[in-house]
Amino acid sequence: MAKITCPKCNAEVDEEESFCPNCGNLLVDAEDDEVRYYVEEKKWTFGNTLIALLLTLLIAALGVFLYLNGLKWPYEDATRYYNDEKAAYEQQVAEYKEIPAQIASANDVLDAKIDQLRAVLNSGEEPLDPRIATASNEIIQKAMELRIEVPVIEASPAPAPDKDSIFHAKEIRETGRMIDQMRFGLYQQYGNLAVPDYAPVIDTIDRAKAQLQASIEQKKQSENVSPQLKELLDNYRNYMNEYIEFMSTYDRSDTEQIRHAGEMQTTFVTYLKQLRAIDVTKLPEDDANYYNAVTQNIGSRLSANGLTEPDFVS
Repeated sequence: MAKITCPKCNAEVDEEESFCPNCGNLLVDAEDDEVRYYVEEKKWTFGNTLIALLLTLLIAALGVFLYLNGLKWPYEDATRYYNDEKAAYEQQVAEYKEIPAQIASANDVLDAKIDQLRAVLNSGEEPLDPRIATASNEIIQKAMELRIEVPVIEASPAPAPDKDSIFHAKEIRETGRMIDQMRFGLYQQYGNLAVPDYAPVIDTIDRAKAQLQASIEQKKQSENVSPQLKELLDNYRNYMNEYIEFMSTYDRSDTEQIRHAGEMQTTFVTYLKQLRAIDVTKLPEDDANYYNAVTQNIGSRLSANGLTEPDFVS
């Protein structure tokens, strides 16, 4: 059999061979249409298969990419919602848990003031006006009624999602909604809780204490007052207590009360004439102090009740 030489690798090949068994080179005439078609068909079939495989892999990768990104966006949104709700809830819990300590501090101040007034009442010293002691006890009772007991704040910790990945956006969002409901429940329970403003009642206690101490001192001073002056001033004080109480509820449409008011004012004027006839500058120190204490106390009480001394006293 005749031999030919492969033009590519120079190997000797049988003449009947179409391809070089050494390098695979095409040995037939390139102008042979049938061979050309066979060779090109083989070549393009392999190329098309490779391209199709690459396109398939690319489409699959793109699909995976789009799928994962489609999950990522709702996951990030759900995570943001959960974190916001958790932060708001924990801040709310922290604020509510500060209130009991503040209430306890306010209670301590109020209790100290009550104890101070109670100590004066229980000192064994008698006030000149016994009604001041009665009023002080009433003030203590009202203060105790206003006093708020220190609450106990109970709040569960914010729950965490059972699963946390891009595949569990729904579960994360549901946990956020649960925390939002917990926050609303906490508000319903403690939303009206506030530190009480004890300033007005503390001011009342301080004034009652000062009045009680002043009345006790007046009582001590009265022990050295001359009997005649003391009797006049004590009678005047007792009468004015009755007068002020009556006038504070005076009904000007009641004929009987109008008559009684006239009688009381006449007696009031009689006392004022006796008191104004006294030259305070010539009284002994104890007498003068007692005189000033009683008259000033009556004057303050008249002013507090919107009453004045008669302006026709001569």
